Amino acid sequence: MSEIHPFSLLMRRLVSNKHRGLLVLSGSQGWCHSRAAEVLSAVDADHSSYWVSQHEPQCGFAIRHLRPNKIKHLLGSDVAHLVVDGWQGFSPDGLALASGALCAGGWLILLVPELEGWNRFEDPDYLRFTALRPSAYRMNGHFIDRCCRFFQSLGVTQGNYWSAQALMMIAESDCPRSFDLPTSLAGNALTQLRDTDLFIPTADQQKVISSMHDLSRLSSAVLLLEADRGRGKSVALGLAIQSLLTSTQLTVTVVSPLASNVANLFAAIEAAAPFDASRLSYHAIDELLYRDTDRSISNGADITCYDLLVIDEAAAIPLPVLYELSQLAPRVVFSTTLNGYEGSGRGFALRFKEDLSCQFEQVLALNLHHAIRWSNDDPLEVFLNQLLMLDTNSVNFSDTKSSVEAQYQVREVTAKQLLFDECLLKQVFTLLMQAHYQSRPSDLRQLLDAPYLKLWVLERGEQLDRSVVGVLLCCEEGGFDQDDDLLGLIASGQRRPQGNLLSQSLAQRSGQTAWCHYRSLRIMRIAVDQDHRRKGLASQLIETMEAYLAKHQYHYWG
Repeated sequence: MSEIHPFSLLMRRLVSNKHRGLLVLSGSQGWCHSRAAEVLSAVDADHSSYWVSQHEPQCGFAIRHLRPNKIKHLLGSDVAHLVVDGWQGFSPDGLALASGALCAGGWLILLVPELEGWNRFEDPDYLRFTALRPSAYRMNGHFIDRCCRFFQSLGVTQGNYWSAQALMMIAESDCPRSFDLPTSLAGNALTQLRDTDLFIPTADQQKVISSMHDLSRLSSAVLLLEADRGRGKSVALGLAIQSLLTSTQLTVTVVSPLASNVANLFAAIEAAAPFDASRLSYHAIDELLYRDTDRSISNGADITCYDLLVIDEAAAIPLPVLYELSQLAPRVVFSTTLNGYEGSGRGFALRFKEDLSCQFEQVLALNLHHAIRWSNDDPLEVFLNQLLMLDTNSVNFSDTKSSVEAQYQVREVTAKQLLFDECLLKQVFTLLMQAHYQSRPSDLRQLLDAPYLKLWVLERGEQLDRSVVGVLLCCEEGGFDQDDDLLGLIASGQRRPQGNLLSQSLAQRSGQTAWCHYRSLRIMRIAVDQDHRRKGLASQLIETMEAYLAKHQYHYWG
């Protein structure tokens, strides 16, 4: 009996444990591409695997290529193996979103420059944060420094040895030549685990079906369905819709940002018993709003047109659009992913739910907890939650209420201080996530790297036991030379370069270029923990900012 290759054993463990693997390849671009191709060849990667980069890889096999700006198409999809080319831009948003589509037994392969010099690499992803400034500047690179710290904590693989761990890093300096890999895993009788009972509901998914039936019996109600990625949310919605179509006469329409986002939802509907397809429809968001608003105006009737409206990936849709969509049916389901995958912080649930209670007679809420696409102890999910701070629910601010006499103190915090104080960073980022409707993992990168941001934190407690209960994040704007020809174009409305939102807006409204010449601070976000509100703490943060503004010769804030 031939000896089984160590890589094959590792793959078997991934599959049997329903885990996903992480392989960080750090080195030159050519070396990273070659080693990734070798791993993909060993796992027999096909069209169910994706390579995310600006340029199509030269692999020689049927892996799919996906550009970073198209990565939202992976929402609702199942991916066998995934390569993310950090040489083409290391996007926290793209990494979080794409990894959520990766199934158990699959590899997430990250290609990054050598760690020692990565923070000096001009990352293409920085383009999203560039803003017009009166003088040249470069990003701090602290986000990459933090990533390097996480990657260096992984199991290190050298030569022909494959670690038993699911998370590992290989550097070009440790393995300059080809990997020792089996030519194919087929010879080792390894098969990917496929869930043959994909459309048999779990206990969590059965709750969704029951809640949708409860919703159907109400005259005016909304259901908020929240879940982390991999919890079977879309399939649960599909099974619930199919059940309603076969047991009621309701008409149902589904909307989502992209049609590909609801592929699994419709697969679940079509896999079950036959139903009257005329009572089910899918529409693009703009098509639905335009068609039904126009029809309502022409008929002079109520805009409500459907019995049930299901909105999947809801947090990726702007809030004003969601309010418009909610007018189209007496019963609405808002389904969304937690922890920033689709661009939503906790603000989606905390704010939106309160507003909906004024419109609908009843607001139902449901959360899916158990993973389906992978196991509940999947090491990749745990690692990415820590790396990108996706799981902000674990931060507890309740300790700050224990001492009645504890004093509040405000201080300015730099990005470097956040880099070296993980606890402080997590508390700050959690409050920022909770304060804003649309928050993304890339907000963490901006917080650590953008040199034009100013941050103040409000803490409660003693010197060695402080907790953050308030944050104020500002952006420096203005400071341009009055002779700059661009300012006249901005004031006349002919140009609107990226950044300087407040100063440009004031210049355009007044026609005065001086607003761009004056130095200013724009408040991006301000947040106070809910247990410490109504105490004037936000005003305390603003007063501190105003004192800083006067001391450093800023002209105005807004």
